[in-house]
Amino acid sequence: MSKPNFDLKLLVGVLDKHGVDYVVVGGIGAMAHGADMQTQDLDCVVERSIDNLKRMAAALADLGATLRVSGMSDEEASSLKVPFNWEMLQRMALSTWSTLGGDLDLLSDIPGPGNKRVNYDDIAGKVVLIDLNGIALRVAPLQVIVESKEAANRAKDREGLPELYELLGDQKQSSHPVPDPERSAQPKRPYRHGHSA
Repeated sequence: MSKPNFDLKLLVGVLDKHGVDYVVVGGIGAMAHGADMQTQDLDCVVERSIDNLKRMAAALADLGATLRVSGMSDEEASSLKVPFNWEMLQRMALSTWSTLGGDLDLLSDIPGPGNKRVNYDDIAGKVVLIDLNGIALRVAPLQVIVESKEAANRAKDREGLPELYELLGDQKQSSHPVPDPERSAQPKRPYRHGHSA
């Protein structure tokens, strides 16, 4: 069974069609902010209410999702009988999926400074709406993405940090950067489907 090509437009389109509340983080989030990096998966912090997890489960079914399991081939993992329901998603703080649009990672939270875990509610009020190659994304602020990569401290995260620091302004910012006057003139609200951001 060949691995599907990564199709960000398909992944985002299906999540949005089902009204899933989520925020893009990780490599795609960094790319949306201007980073020159390559990634072949979509990382999302997902709002954890039962209604939203039901929408997420429906989106996974539409995407023909199968679990990606460390130590198992895609063929072996696809043979696992995984129910697409909110209870299953609620039990999993992190779940990794192979889909018709490529790899999709669903996170309940991401690491932050001082061993803090940062969840959807922490990020939702700061979401940045960014067009990436014609695809509308709801992205975590670059500061949050940088802090998550610092906290994760994996080799691949450390490798990308210098460019991200440069994007933040040629030096590492504090946890409370000075607001951009143009952006602060229009306070951000959590993005909800059917409402403007």
